[in-house]
Amino acid sequence: MLPLLIVTALLNPAFNHEGETILQYLPSGNPLTLESIIYGLAAAVMLVSVICWFSCYNEIMTSDKFMYLFGKIIPAMSLIISMTLRFVPKFAVQLKTVTAARRCMGRDASSGSVINRIKNGLDILSAMVTWSLENAIETADSMKSRGYGIKGRTAFSIFTF
Repeated sequence: MLPLLIVTALLNPAFNHEGETILQYLPSGNPLTLESIIYGLAAAVMLVSVICWFSCYNEIMTSDKFMYLFGKIIPAMSLIISMTLRFVPKFAVQLKTVTAARRCMGRDASSGSVINRIKNGLDILSAMVTWSLENAIETADSMKSRGYGIKGRTAFSIFTF
């Protein structure tokens, strides 16, 4: 987080030249102001704080807790959000697997001519889209076989408050 904080704080005065307290003029002729430096620090701290909040949320709020909180209020929306939050890490793992397998075959998207890299990248994209659609069908079949959407079905939750 510290490198992100420093880079963000340093980039703001390079692009934002508003302020009354001029400290120096940049080689481009734009002023370097105290207010732009302070605003850059404040914006960097806010950005890092939001990232910290979301990382804490990610550690604390599991899909079971999310379904427990919102499952009875908005069941369809909570299911979609829970499935999306579960799908993203699975997609990243599958992408690494497909990329590693294609690299072993010598068909990764980081080597060869530009046309070969584009072709290999599109092949990886095709494999990932196929995998995600197949995963969606498996999930839908599993939900249907477990009775999702049937009236009077009770909700199960591993988490207890």
